[in-house]
Formats: sequence, structure tokens, C-alpha cells
Amino acid sequence: MNNFNVYDENTAPEASQAALAATRKSLGFVPNLYGVLAEAPVALEAYSALSDLFVRSSFTPTERHVVWFANIYQNDCTYCMAA
Repeated sequence: MNNFNVYDENTAPEASQAALAATRKSLGFVPNLYGVLAEAPVALEAYSALSDLFVRSSFTPTERHVVWFANIYQNDCTYCMAA
């Protein structure tokens, strides 16, 4: 089993700190997925950019939630579904 480090804006590699700080400011917390992706700053940047593009899509907020829930269900993430 792999153990992943979960970083925050204070412990992340320097290249990921600003992105995690912006995430905390936007969401009020740093999701674990972002904290793990911070290990590879380019991966964190790519995920953040893709998320931003999805939010700016023509989907309504309700439609975006349906897509997120369908993805969560398909990937059997009970933690995400409960959250």
C-alpha cells in the first residue's frame, strides 16, 4: 500500500504553496486531494485549471452537481458521496 503525504499551504513544496493558499481562501479548507496533488505542483495546477474550466462551463450549478455525483458514484467513493 502506498502512503501519500497530504500537504497544506505551509508544508507543501514551495511551488504548490500559493495554489493551496488560494484553495483555502476560496473553499475555507484544503481538500485532501489537493493536498496530495501538491507533491507534484504541475499536477495540482492541471487539476485546479480543469476544475476552474468545469465551473465556467455552460452547466448550471445543479447540472455540475449531478456530474460530480455521477463521477463519485461511478468511482465508488463513499467518503465523497457522504461529504
